[in-house]
Formats: sequence, structure tokens, C-alpha cells
Amino acid sequence: MLKFQIPIEWHNGGSYLMNQKTFALLLTMSDAIGRPLLIASPTEGGQFLLNGSPIVIASQMPNPGATPVAFGNWRQGYMIVDRRALTMLPDPYSAGFCTLFRFETRIGGAVSCPNAIRLCGSNKCESE
Repeated sequence: MLKFQIPIEWHNGGSYLMNQKTFALLLTMSDAIGRPLLIASPTEGGQFLLNGSPIVIASQMPNPGATPVAFGNWRQGYMIVDRRALTMLPDPYSAGFCTLFRFETRIGGAVSCPNAIRLCGSNKCESE
């Protein structure tokens, strides 16, 4: 149901996001006639498919109960922006005879197309 809540134009390139515990639960599930829900990808080794879309394990996703699964075309739905380039600042004074190097950057991100992403919790699915 989660995949088909977004318009069909966003399905190409879409993938599921979930953490390792949710993925492990899905590996144990089967349909009414005993077929497993997840199938191995015929083209990529070690990759599983759910409804024909790949699954990406993301440790940042919550455990089952809150919002454990998300589906979307992440390239179209979310934008990551480099706000400031990577800078390196040498610090020859703080570490005695060694020179420390401090690296800084500023990165931001936001939802750019909410129609391309859906989150699913334990009892309802909602748009991001």
C-alpha cells in the first residue's frame, strides 16, 4: 500500500528505507500461500526486492513501532545542499609537536518534492 500511495511517475528509481530490525522482520514474513515477501534481486547480489523495488538499510530509521518504513524516489524527493565548501585549517599549537588539522563544512537538506516520498508507521501511512 505504501508504494502505491505516491503517483506512478515517482516509482521509477524508488526504494524502501528501513533499519536492520525492520528488515529482519520482513525476512520472516510470507504471504497467504507461504511465499516470502522479499525476493532476492536477479541482477544484483545481496539485494532484496519488495514489490519490485530495492530495499536500503538505513540505521537512522526508527525501530518498528514509530515510522519504520519509507518509500520514495529519493533523488527527486529530497535535496542535499553543500552550503559551504570543505575547508582545512592547520593548528600547529594545540598538540605540542604534532600539527592538528581541523576540517569544516556546512551541509543542509530539505524535502523538495513531498509527492515523491511516503512514510509508513505502525497504524497509518502519511505523506512527508
